[in-house]
Amino acid sequence: MEKMKAALIYGVGKIGLEMVEKPVPREGEVLIKVETATTCGTDVKTYVRGYLDDVFPRLFGHGEVAGTIAAVGDKVKGWKVGQRVVAHNTAPCMTCENCIAHEYQGCLRMPEFNKLVKENPLRYFGSYQEYYLVPEHIVKVNLFEIPDDVEYEVACQLEPFSCAVNGSCISNVELGDTVAIIGCGPQGLYHMQVTGLLGATTHIMVDVSDYRLEIAKKIHASRPGKIYTINAAKENVEERVKELTGGLGPEVIIEAAGFGETDEQAVRMVKKMGTVNFYAGAKPGTKVTLDQNMIHYRQINIIGTNHTNPFYVHKAWRLITSHAVDLKSIVTHRMKLDDIQKAFDILLTSKEAEKIAIIP
Repeated sequence: MEKMKAALIYGVGKIGLEMVEKPVPREGEVLIKVETATTCGTDVKTYVRGYLDDVFPRLFGHGEVAGTIAAVGDKVKGWKVGQRVVAHNTAPCMTCENCIAHEYQGCLRMPEFNKLVKENPLRYFGSYQEYYLVPEHIVKVNLFEIPDDVEYEVACQLEPFSCAVNGSCISNVELGDTVAIIGCGPQGLYHMQVTGLLGATTHIMVDVSDYRLEIAKKIHASRPGKIYTINAAKENVEERVKELTGGLGPEVIIEAAGFGETDEQAVRMVKKMGTVNFYAGAKPGTKVTLDQNMIHYRQINIIGTNHTNPFYVHKAWRLITSHAVDLKSIVTHRMKLDDIQKAFDILLTSKEAEKIAIIP
């Protein structure tokens, strides 16, 4: 059997490179030769604290990959060896009761698809490896050909970017709105761009890293509207936001940092009848304390966002391929697969990194 080099995660804080069996695609599956994979905040969280119901050892990562088709399984139609492609990491069945009702995140067959991955941890999923296998249900719904003018490191951000497209689109952004975004990691930078496309004309970007705030300003410079940045380690965020909005607060606040304290802060700052999106996942067990009367009498809309769905995945792909968004500037480092440990050391210890492109 043929082998491939892959990064494996053995438990919290333990990753390494091994030669593992190179997957052979079964019926309906597609095998991608990975040209680029990008790091993700979820992988960082998994490395630091594990993931819900995780299985070890397994291929590390969760599918931010782009490359060329190396092989196709039986009965695969419309795809051939050599095509430049990117696949999203999930897809609903599209046929169950919930999917028919367009409630894709509640797909009744998703536990079955997740079981397939968990029972074959060295076959499916991962990112940081030489070959990546796309299961049949994803091939049918969320596999895309990459145009020649789209780079691999941009294309492979489809999955995380589509999550932000979903989150931004359900946050009630309207023309002329002011949107505050807490957290200027990749997700915050995605939200800044998508909410701008949805009509927001002023962005207030909050982070504790001047480096990340500068990247936000760089990306925003080529876009219409105004941007204000606040370093939460140096300024009083609530006072500054109040000052910038004439005491009213932003119409929309997206919490993209993943802390209970900033969730609470967002609710205090938002405009009357505004929307707060608890977008980022927090540490398990995180609790928030909210003033019920504040929510009631100010008629604040609080929502959460879970992953994405095919509608927003396809919308996200259109934005990427039409060059309506700048994802390239979010890749701040490029490293070889052999340096995977060094890459995660950088992500864990440096405030001057966003996404790292890993090249096998």
